[in-house]
Amino acid sequence: MLAPQKQSPAIYVHHLAGYIAGLISMTCRKGTYFSTAIMFTELSLLPVSVMSVMDRLGVSKVRPLYKNTFLIRVIMWLVTRTFAVPFIIVRGLEFTSRMIKLQRASGESPIGNRAASGEPSIRECLATLKARLPTAVSGGVVCDYSLFMVLNVVWTIQLLQKFLKQNKKVVRIVT
Repeated sequence: MLAPQKQSPAIYVHHLAGYIAGLISMTCRKGTYFSTAIMFTELSLLPVSVMSVMDRLGVSKVRPLYKNTFLIRVIMWLVTRTFAVPFIIVRGLEFTSRMIKLQRASGESPIGNRAASGEPSIRECLATLKARLPTAVSGGVVCDYSLFMVLNVVWTIQLLQKFLKQNKKVVRIVT
């Protein structure tokens, strides 16, 4: 296995929650967007695997190759994880908004104001999602995303602290 030797139990809880949310979504055949859209954040772990291989091969942590890989890890982490949950939620609401507009145009009666026209409100989109998704799916998504956000804040702080500790010279040059 290419993962680092010492793993926090939070990593396993995080992945287990994701698997359970995905399994519930696939079983109910509803809400799969929310359980699968989050998977792109795992791309941020590619540099972790590369660094693990370098560790096992004995590459020194002071070598530029290792430091550059660590920098790429920090950048990929920040890019993929910082805005992941807000972006996915906004995209999900946009999709729901389009669905409501199509239902209105076809004469179906979506949840909320049936006679409304124009852009659906966020409240109407959330009500539609709540009505259309089984409780297990919506509850699983809320729990999984909440856990994901909390753990990512903790892990981002830890990653930045470790990066800054190992690259003190870089920090002095910038400041």
